[in-house]
Amino acid sequence: MYKMVVSEFSNTLIDSEEAIPHSTMIEIDRLRRDNVIYTICSDDPFYMINEYNKDFPFIDYIIGYNGGMIYDCLSKNIIYSKSISNSIIKKIYKLFSNKDLVFYTLDYGYYLGNYNNFDYSKKIDNFSEFVSSNDIYRIDIVCDKVKTSEEVTKVLEEVGVSTYIVKKNNLYIVEVYNKLNNKINCIKKISKINKIKLDEIIGIVCNESDCCMVNDIGKCVVVKNACGSLKKICKEKTLSNEEKGEEQVLKKYF
Repeated sequence: MYKMVVSEFSNTLIDSEEAIPHSTMIEIDRLRRDNVIYTICSDDPFYMINEYNKDFPFIDYIIGYNGGMIYDCLSKNIIYSKSISNSIIKKIYKLFSNKDLVFYTLDYGYYLGNYNNFDYSKKIDNFSEFVSSNDIYRIDIVCDKVKTSEEVTKVLEEVGVSTYIVKKNNLYIVEVYNKLNNKINCIKKISKINKIKLDEIIGIVCNESDCCMVNDIGKCVVVKNACGSLKKICKEKTLSNEEKGEEQVLKKYF
């Protein structure tokens, strides 16, 4: 019997209209009434995920920025946090100052250049002042071609960070994270707090950054629209986020 669900967010729980199907919310509420812990585990900005939890709370924990932080939604406390070091941030800025860059704090996104990822992002006027007064958990380097994004990733190998290339609106975004963080470490922290064994956890996964948890938790089910590398290592598949794949998993196992 599974005691905890770990779910990706974008392209998994929410659909292309950035909405959660009502019937899926009913299933999540049902399992939580049976004391099953529901955790969002994502590379997405923490504040964006938390917006979905305000009107109808349904999340117990948020693992944001690919393991950069853990937020306890019930106590409203951050119980783990590890940002990117200032020295690395400055190095990335120096290497790619000619590109559009987006820097994510816990509660907002800030950008340099012309690429504004969200309507509620803010322009950075003074970079040195911004870095000295904020903790940064993710950096996006915006590229117009896949070849350019691959070249950027190669340069970043020497910097000592984790990187993922994501295609968005015909652009190729190189997402940068603290190399010491990953999702499975945060899952282990939450399981320890709640005295849950790792084999009592089921994951509903989609992105390359989810690969780290496949062999460590009880079961991982991959959505149909997931990345190819994850599909290769996950034995069980479900429907896409547009077809309520997550809901199918919850009905099957709870």
